[in-house]
Amino acid sequence: MFISTIADQKEGILAIHLQFDNAVAPVLFDQLIETTGAKSIDWSLKLECCGAPLLGVNDELSMDLTERKLADGKTSGADYLCVGCPWCQVQFDSVQEMMTSVRGTNHHLPSILYPQLLGLAMGINGETLGIKMLHCCLLPPTALKH
Repeated sequence: MFISTIADQKEGILAIHLQFDNAVAPVLFDQLIETTGAKSIDWSLKLECCGAPLLGVNDELSMDLTERKLADGKTSGADYLCVGCPWCQVQFDSVQEMMTSVRGTNHHLPSILYPQLLGLAMGINGETLGIKMLHCCLLPPTALKH
């Protein structure tokens, strides 16, 4: 967390500005991922919207955004996507599966919620973490048993 204070002695005003991470170039989530032993990679669409807010309103545009992001992640060398947002998880898991049947595309870029990744790194059983409930298979079944 970044904290900056501004004090004006003449006016007696004190302003405190709290900032959790750099909004333009965030790094904290990457650092959290790397504490698990996973490698976080840089890729051009990393900070772009996954398309989930459009699902149910404009499904085609929602899938377009998801497909762009999946394709870019795969091209950049990602083996899976780690997300902190449950809506992104649904988009990259369920909607990716839907896109395979509707559009015939299959990027096979599974996603995992950060708490699941952290749990796996801590040795918690994958079944306990709900890994088997994912539509896009993240790990081979033998890797789910710690």
